[in-house]
Amino acid sequence: TIAKEAFKDCKRIQTITFGTGLTTISEAAFYRCESLKELNLNAPTNIGNRAFMNCSSIRKITLGKNGEYSFLNTHRFFFVLFSPMFA
Repeated sequence: TIAKEAFKDCKRIQTITFGTGLTTISEAAFYRCESLKELNLNAPTNIGNRAFMNCSSIRKITLGKNGEYSFLNTHRFFFVLFSPMFA
């Protein structure tokens, strides 16, 4: 689990790749990480409200299911890949 607001306002993160053991990204965990461009989740993961809100540089995401407003105000998506929930 990544805690609530754990990386809030972190300006240097550009790419995140999580292993299969991650189950939860808590509320606002990466809020306003403005340099974040790519997010890779390798397992179904619960994503909390506003987890990636105002991450204005995100361009690519591969993930499982997400919460309400998780990606609010992330304007630069090229595409999003949703992994199957059960493989």
